[in-house]
Amino acid sequence: MDKKIFWLLFVLVIAGFSLRIFLTDCYYWDELVYLQHAEILSSNKADNYNELEFRPPMLPVMISGAYIFWHNPLIGNVLVVVMASVSVLLIYLAGKEIFDQKTGLIAAVLLAFWPLHIYFSKTLLVHTTAMFFALLFLFFLKKGENKGNEWFFCLAGVFIGSAILTRFTYLILIPVAGIDFLLFRKRYDLKKIIFGAAGFLAVILPYLSWAYIRFNDPLHTFKTASLIVSWSTRQPWYFYLENLWIFLGFTGVIGVCSWIFFRFKDKKINKEEILLWSWILLPFIYLSFKLMHKEVRFLIVALAPVILISAYGVKRILERIKNKTLVFILLIVVILPLSLFFAYDPYVRTCDSNAQKASEWIMNNSNKEDVIYAQHEFPALAYYTNRKIVLAPFDKKRFFNKTMNHMKKQGYYVYFEEQKNKDRFPKTEEIENDERFKLVKKIEDENEVYIYKIIS
Repeated sequence: MDKKIFWLLFVLVIAGFSLRIFLTDCYYWDELVYLQHAEILSSNKADNYNELEFRPPMLPVMISGAYIFWHNPLIGNVLVVVMASVSVLLIYLAGKEIFDQKTGLIAAVLLAFWPLHIYFSKTLLVHTTAMFFALLFLFFLKKGENKGNEWFFCLAGVFIGSAILTRFTYLILIPVAGIDFLLFRKRYDLKKIIFGAAGFLAVILPYLSWAYIRFNDPLHTFKTASLIVSWSTRQPWYFYLENLWIFLGFTGVIGVCSWIFFRFKDKKINKEEILLWSWILLPFIYLSFKLMHKEVRFLIVALAPVILISAYGVKRILERIKNKTLVFILLIVVILPLSLFFAYDPYVRTCDSNAQKASEWIMNNSNKEDVIYAQHEFPALAYYTNRKIVLAPFDKKRFFNKTMNHMKKQGYYVYFEEQKNKDRFPKTEEIENDERFKLVKKIEDENEVYIYKIIS
């Protein structure tokens, strides 16, 4: 590798790391679930609550492994940031294999300063980590096709499996790999296919075996994850079209529009670009029409190919401008402030939250055998206590059904004021009229928390 290229990539990775690093132990809902799983898997905590039935295992497994060196949740932060930063190098390597070195470099610049990627690299959510593995899959797949080495296909299989076990939505990479085979079938033979399949099965089979042993169905976790998402809030099919500007940002709009313009002008599109667009469109269609609950972050599954397409579009623009150095500097100057001052902030962190305060009271005032019932903030209650967490009925009729009595075991029921806004949850007045509940603690804050002792 040329020294100038090496140092440019080094600077981009360091810049990417600097923009993404976060050193806070204030975590959001899903983050606490992954930390809870890491604690359980590392045997540092008894299993008082888990969501292993529908959450992907890879990130907690990696964090639990990192706990060997430092048992602190901050090591999870660093682990996620390192992988997200190294992705800047990986997208260069993938871009170089698919297009050329210049496109790869532009892709690295774009990813280093891409607002949405920066935002989610600062969380313990799984999106940028899954993208890290997806980029490794793409790089080794293309490297294998270009070099003909079977072991590259094996590694591609390993990393497609790793991406899926980090974020189940990356199952979409299986049909993408099938499309790649159809497009480039002359580069394949039986041995390469076997090596690729072996790498994939080496990663995925242990997990499927665990799921079969635990749930009597190797695909149970995938099915359950799909059901859980369907039970959440529902958005219209055009949600992602409305929010496309958040996903793309200014640079993505310019890059993709430029690609479309030049490809119409050229009146041609190559096979590699067909592959990348299949990776963009398949998840976009699935997320829009099959998944009822929608969030912008779900689209990150298509971010790698979007950046590569954008990079090619930006390259074509730069080729039309004489003073390329000035344009390159201006590009960074434009992207950097957009990244730093991007207003998208849907997952606000709350330090010393009401759930933490409730957990502290529970740990100081309850017995180990007490069960904690909750319908809200249960991941936080699980992570910050060592009490058994049980979900109380989410339906008011079932909640107050004394015949069935869903809360038979001795313990406490934790009620958060935010629950008053949802009709399916009981109101405090209704709870206090039920002789089974006795208010023992009220945590007064902006949003109050009520802790009831369950009287059997």
